[in-house]
Amino acid sequence: MATTADRILRKWKKQCMQYGFIRHINGNTRDNMVENLQYVNYEFLFHLEEWSVDWVLDLTPREIEFVHENPVMFQDIARANGSLMPTLA
Repeated sequence: MATTADRILRKWKKQCMQYGFIRHINGNTRDNMVENLQYVNYEFLFHLEEWSVDWVLDLTPREIEFVHENPVMFQDIARANGSLMPTLA
């Protein structure tokens, strides 16, 4: 049985392979003008807390809460894997 972290990482890996993560430069997620959008790798999901990145896109409310409750774990995964998503069995 997959853990919550495993499920989240699988979703992020799929998102990253399909279209990556999008940062809204001005923080306004409704402003989808090209000049306001920037592709970011997994390592930058937690780069700056004030960045508005679409990492919540495919997550359930409970999974989002889990990420907020365990930021250090996800930051450690990002640091350990650099721009590559973790390989999951």
